[in-house]
Amino acid sequence: MMACLNDRRRGLAVGLLVPAFVSATALSLWAQHPPDIREYWSIQAEWSGLPRGADEATTDRLAARCLELARKHPGSAGGLSALLVASGRAANTPTGKQAGELLVEQIATADIGNITSAFERASTRPRSLQELPSALLRKARQHPDHPKTPQLIATVCVLTNKPDGGRPPAFYCEAADLIAERYAASPHIGHFCESLGGSAAESLPWSGRFERHLRAILRVNQDRWVRCAAQMALAVTVQTSGEERQPEAETLYEQFCREFDGKHRYRQQNLEEQLVFEARRHLAELRSRAIGMPAPELSGVDLDDRPIGLDDFHGRVVLLNFWGTWCYPCMKLIPHEKALVESLRGRPFDVIGVNCDEDIAKAREVAKQKGMTWRSFRDQVDDQRTITKDWKIIGYPALYLIDHHGIIRKKWFGAPPADELSHAVCVLVDAAQRNVPADAMRPVTAKLLSPTADASAAPVGVPASASTSSGFVDKVYRAQDGSESKYAVFVPKGYDGTKAVPAILSLHGAGSRGSDGKRHLEHGLAKAIRGKADSFPFLVIFPQAREGEGWTAESAGGQRALAILDRVQADYRIDADRIALTGVSMGGQGTWSLAAADPKRWSAIVPMCHGGNTKTAPRLRDLPCWCFHGDADKMISFQQSREMVQAIKDAGGHPLYQEFPGVGHDDCTDRAYSLPDLFEWTLIQDRTKR
Repeated sequence: MMACLNDRRRGLAVGLLVPAFVSATALSLWAQHPPDIREYWSIQAEWSGLPRGADEATTDRLAARCLELARKHPGSAGGLSALLVASGRAANTPTGKQAGELLVEQIATADIGNITSAFERASTRPRSLQELPSALLRKARQHPDHPKTPQLIATVCVLTNKPDGGRPPAFYCEAADLIAERYAASPHIGHFCESLGGSAAESLPWSGRFERHLRAILRVNQDRWVRCAAQMALAVTVQTSGEERQPEAETLYEQFCREFDGKHRYRQQNLEEQLVFEARRHLAELRSRAIGMPAPELSGVDLDDRPIGLDDFHGRVVLLNFWGTWCYPCMKLIPHEKALVESLRGRPFDVIGVNCDEDIAKAREVAKQKGMTWRSFRDQVDDQRTITKDWKIIGYPALYLIDHHGIIRKKWFGAPPADELSHAVCVLVDAAQRNVPADAMRPVTAKLLSPTADASAAPVGVPASASTSSGFVDKVYRAQDGSESKYAVFVPKGYDGTKAVPAILSLHGAGSRGSDGKRHLEHGLAKAIRGKADSFPFLVIFPQAREGEGWTAESAGGQRALAILDRVQADYRIDADRIALTGVSMGGQGTWSLAAADPKRWSAIVPMCHGGNTKTAPRLRDLPCWCFHGDADKMISFQQSREMVQAIKDAGGHPLYQEFPGVGHDDCTDRAYSLPDLFEWTLIQDRTKR
């Protein structure tokens, strides 16, 4: 009895001592952290307990505490964390706005380690604070060798990776270029790769612009998580780059699954495991419901219990839409679907739904209220099967665009932009009306990548002519070996083929290489033309170099550019004596090279941001030249342009040279192409008058 009592007393003592020990340990660990961190945690606990939709006075009060902490410990990790939370959670309050201003101010003097620590710790990131990305990039450039600088730059990508719009934000581009050029081997750039599709999310609409960045990282980076995110992002990017790249995407997913299995124990193991699941899902999709493959057999009953099958619509273009009444984007898409059905009435086109509601009566009611005149499959096939499970649908709306041969030609997870959807539908409907054979669909599918299409991609019923349409026109060059290359032509307003017009061959930089026919139109001369398209007098040819190619006279890219120019001269009335040549960076190098190889072909050259072979200078002596470079160019030294220009002068030529003070590599072209004098000068050049 006494022994039992003693055991109980010892048990009670231990029961009291253990919580006391744990509590003391926690207090000891708490005390080890600096005051700014302890104060931040205290404030963060209040933010965490704040209900959604809390009144402005409450959020402003907590923002004021954050301001007080940041002023008490300026530039500290805790203080910066507090400012991040305040400027994000209380962005619309006066104090929250003050927090944003103080955050940008303190970043200028804070240690980069504290800044990156703050972003890791803060639960909220103020995406609406426009000055923040600029401040972070400025800090990174001031301290390029700090071990945490790559992480800081990757943070800029996280802050600016907004999926809306067809072009990446300028700060995102600047940060991405820095990562690829200087920090590709860093273990701290995982967030950048994640932002491009190296996460469970789909890739951004403009992720293809950064394919070369991902490849540069994979060539040199040895960090497991960075490689995992980069490999996944590359596979997703290639998968969304058009029908012809689907086999390449499948190979990339297979490579990913061979290298990563989600079983390696490290900090990001759970994330890796999730990506492995996604990669396998994408592989299954590519092998059964991929773009370019026949749509799987689909049969069942519609919302009115009538039999329905996908085969019922063979010979017609079908937009298959997985939808639900509970899905807000699905409901938002209905007016556009109705407009497509109405505008294409009498044409070979149908919208077919797959309704995923459990309450079929409600689905019927909503379809009637919304004026959905098209039929929808019931998702539930039997007690065990649903169409969504068979098709592995994970988000809504999910849309598949199927051509008149029953081949999947386009798909979207989430509602696509209205113009993109209309463009793709009209391209395929036009092909169906012309009864294009299955083995002749390749030129048709090439037009699906962009809503700015040529004649055959115009909306049904709207006449167009490839030889007289103005603006940017998409083209495909077919070589004698059967290979195809996309390019674009800008046709000046008012061109009707009755009068010869001056022309420019424009060569892009290395970052715009690819096969999409679009990436090279985001910058440089194409960007400048968009601001003055109604008055720009030149017809401009924009070829695109493939990955790994250059523009020099002996290269495949350079030879193809000249062949494309020949093709355009055959299609349009161009004044052969007034064809100028311009290029940026790699394109600048190509300008020097192509001009030296055949100086009599060009009326003038405008090379930018690159030098050439000074030994060829005598051949360029009589060719009008205006060269541009920025003296803050960190990628290609302005000395290269200076040396080339001087060599031409030494040979007896009179080239023009303009060097922009304080201007870097990417900004030089914007400055140069915005000069009205440049195009006035180019316009008066004529090879017969020199």
